[in-house]
Amino acid sequence: MRVHFSILLLVLFVTFQQYFENVQATVTYTCNPLATCGCSKYPAVLSKIVGGETVKTNSWGWAVSLRVNGRHRCGATVISAFYMITAAHCLINIPSLSTVSVVVGINTLSQVGQTRMISKSHIHPQYNSITFENDIAIIKLSTSLDMTDSLVSKICLPIIDPNLLTTQDYPAIGTDLVAVGWGALTSDSQMASSTLQQVTVQAISKTATTCKTILRNSALQFCAGVAGGGKGT
Repeated sequence: MRVHFSILLLVLFVTFQQYFENVQATVTYTCNPLATCGCSKYPAVLSKIVGGETVKTNSWGWAVSLRVNGRHRCGATVISAFYMITAAHCLINIPSLSTVSVVVGINTLSQVGQTRMISKSHIHPQYNSITFENDIAIIKLSTSLDMTDSLVSKICLPIIDPNLLTTQDYPAIGTDLVAVGWGALTSDSQMASSTLQQVTVQAISKTATTCKTILRNSALQFCAGVAGGGKGT
């Protein structure tokens, strides 16, 4: 099964500590509950033997449904009470921000959660719609999220010396990464999943044959997947 998720891969950079309940079956991600970011209400449990799977309820508190006229369009990620991060292509060709909203603290698209309207959006000025370089945007909410809600949390952003990116792969090759979203469950479908999904992939070297043919700018982009395919975003 191919799994497609419309959400930024910033969700990959969680600050979870990892331990194995069953090496062949599942991996559980947990964290220090006193941390100021990166902790959701419940630990995330991921199967290691499937292409993608339904998320355990309330295990990714920063996952956001970005909507246009009330209909799910893309995923986004909570970075603070007022700001979300998403992909630039999700905001292109939207006639008015008054039609854009976000819903946070949900597992299924039918849930209510915390709903907020958008007051501003900032698309990266060097976004390239052909190569998808700088495919990133920041959105500001009209009113702040209630961050005391146990179902809502913010992601931890990575801290890295940009000078290292010229000599090192980041994330490190082979690192397990998690992509989360409501994207289509098959590569030939345009219909969003009604329930939040997750998939585990690994970081791939920019020099790998499978990566070199699709990577446009290794300073801004990286490859991830699994040997043999069948899992991805």
